[in-house]
Amino acid sequence: MHLVLIMYGEDDALSPMFSNESYIDRKYRLELFDSCMYAPKLKRFNPAKPIYELDCPFCGAPKSHLVWMPHKRTWKFLCSTKNRRNCQSQMEFPILLKTWCPELFLSYQWERFDVGTTGAGFNCP
Repeated sequence: MHLVLIMYGEDDALSPMFSNESYIDRKYRLELFDSCMYAPKLKRFNPAKPIYELDCPFCGAPKSHLVWMPHKRTWKFLCSTKNRRNCQSQMEFPILLKTWCPELFLSYQWERFDVGTTGAGFNCP
C-alpha cells in the first residue's frame, strides 16, 4: 500500500493531508491547531506516521505530540511524559476534541454522523 501526501500550500506545514486521513479529520485538526497559542510544528515528516509537536492544552507541557495512527485512521494525542507534574494524557482525536473544545467536537460528530462514520466500528462515538 502506497501512502500519498497531498499538499495544499507550499509554505503551510500544517496543511498536509495524508492519504488515509479523512477530509473531516483534516478539517478539524486544522481548526484545533488554529486555537493553539503557539502553532504546532511538524516534528517528523514521514507520510506513513507524521508527528506534530505542540504544548499540552491541559497542563501546558511543552513537546507533547499528535501522532498519526494509520492502522486506526486517526490521530493520537500524547502529553509529554518527561515530568511527573505533567498530566500525561493520552487520547485519540475525537476524545481530544471533546475534551479540549466541546463545541468543535459536536460539529465534528455531526459531520461524521452525516457521512455514516460514527458509532460501532468507528473511532467516533
